[in-house]
Amino acid sequence: MQKTAQADLALVLTTLIWGLSFWVVKESLRFESIWWFLCLRFFMGSVAMTLLLARPVLRTGVREPHKGLVLAVFLYAGFVSQTMGLQYTTPSKSAFITGVSVLLVPVLNRWLFKARMRPVVLLGIVLAFIGMFLLTRPDDLRHVNRGDLLTLLCAAAFALYIVFTGRYTRNASISFQELAWCQMVVTFLLSVPPALIWDTPHFAYGTAFYLALVYLGVACSAVALLLQIWAQRYTSAVRTALIFSLEPVFAAMFSYLLMNERLSFAELTGAALILTGVLIGEIPVLKLKTERLPSSNV
Repeated sequence: MQKTAQADLALVLTTLIWGLSFWVVKESLRFESIWWFLCLRFFMGSVAMTLLLARPVLRTGVREPHKGLVLAVFLYAGFVSQTMGLQYTTPSKSAFITGVSVLLVPVLNRWLFKARMRPVVLLGIVLAFIGMFLLTRPDDLRHVNRGDLLTLLCAAAFALYIVFTGRYTRNASISFQELAWCQMVVTFLLSVPPALIWDTPHFAYGTAFYLALVYLGVACSAVALLLQIWAQRYTSAVRTALIFSLEPVFAAMFSYLLMNERLSFAELTGAALILTGVLIGEIPVLKLKTERLPSSNV
């Protein structure tokens, strides 16, 4: 149970890192198109991941590269579809539709691997999803455009990524280090052809762009994904998705701190519901941890 609690905290840290990345990506795309931007981001992530994991990966080798390939396909598809979708839909609708992955993970986990879910965790997911609606305030959902459909594809890709990461990390035949390194390198390799075909590579950027690229490549791509893959060895895919629902909460927090944006009552209520949902999802871990504590004579 101590490992599970540590894993959940690692996922919260991962979500915190991604919460800040929304604004970094938004500013960075002012200088570059998505294909070359993603290629540079995953190149930086591959370099960082190699520096972090060179010793353990060289010691064990990559024994099951197909698993890294599967995760890389889901990861790259999620990033591409989300970024392309933002060209045709609003940020609020994009944030909300991406959050559909919170609902898709338990469905896919049940359908693909017959995994069960505690009712209390399901309650947490429902509360978090309602909170996400209030916090992101999506525009008229009755009118669906191609950007919305692309973002829905993004939600499905990220949900599959979470489900298969949970499945692969529990397999003792592969270490989380080689799985993390392999998927990052393959994701970079997948990003190269589109960047060369549809973009004109160049490097004449300002200092701010390269600082943003370092943050996105090192923190958001290498460190955050490494934390996620390690954490999913000790916690479920469903609880992982539930914790990731905190991303718009952290994004709103950074908006307040960095951009001085104020939250309405509905948005604050949504943030509170998401936090409540995540805490409810932690009840099974807290309950089991309490049951294992030695009884007191007091």
